[in-house]
Amino acid sequence: MKRKAALLLLVLLLGAVSTAWARQPVMDMMPRWKHGYGFQFAHSSRTSSTLKEGDSEINNPFGRKRRVEMEWLQGVYSFSQERRVSFKIPWVNQSRTTLRHGAPVKETGTGWGDLILGFLFKKYWDRENTTANVSVVPSIRIPTGSTDDAYPVGDGSTDFGLSFSYNRDTPRTYQFYETFYWLNGHGRQGISQGDEIGLNADLGLNVYRNQEKNWGIMLAWSNTLRHEMQGVDQEGETGGTLLSMGPMVMFSWRNFISHVGYKIPVYERLQDQQVSYGPELEIEAGMAF
Repeated sequence: MKRKAALLLLVLLLGAVSTAWARQPVMDMMPRWKHGYGFQFAHSSRTSSTLKEGDSEINNPFGRKRRVEMEWLQGVYSFSQERRVSFKIPWVNQSRTTLRHGAPVKETGTGWGDLILGFLFKKYWDRENTTANVSVVPSIRIPTGSTDDAYPVGDGSTDFGLSFSYNRDTPRTYQFYETFYWLNGHGRQGISQGDEIGLNADLGLNVYRNQEKNWGIMLAWSNTLRHEMQGVDQEGETGGTLLSMGPMVMFSWRNFISHVGYKIPVYERLQDQQVSYGPELEIEAGMAF
């Protein structure tokens, strides 16, 4: 029993490194049992006033900037250990200062964003103190977000995604690798985002674990590489390449997990002139039943 409890805690701890909208609740791991379900709440925020052309920072005389905050509601249901379905939908609060007819204008948008549905297929390999799995996840993003605001919270397109991932947990270390692709459709209001391809790679260290009380703490380093092909929105051209990385800390107790992460762009090359993506704060908390 102690061995099984320790392995479950390790799964909860180290699986919690998964972050961001590209991945699956609860923390990409739970539930691992038949007819299980879970919910996850996440906050992400980023702000930038850096104007770039290509990979160079340029003068920003009109004070162009962008702020995006999202509160995510996410859920999952497992038909079996290998088959699950998930949903993710954000409440968006955002603003930007852009140019209209040669003058700076502040634009805002608030409301529910686009709904993402995921269909998960997993294969596990478990040993005494180690677990590993591979996943294939087809997804669809449904245009539930409005395009009516000056800064639309949705783009009006139906998009299709596919991701492949592998992770491996040992008593001390964690590895997670994921590659994903989004085929983005043509939206409304002149918005047509380019397709997106990306890679996530996370490395974690289980720094403390209490097997008797089934709780622990983990530190991790997260890396994300994304490339969005050329597209267009109401500000002009979109697309570019972004490499961001940063630390995360996570707390786990029984079937509850929370974590805080912070990533900064270390390389960014954008199409035409755009405001930089900026540093991003992520906070997540989830529970499975």
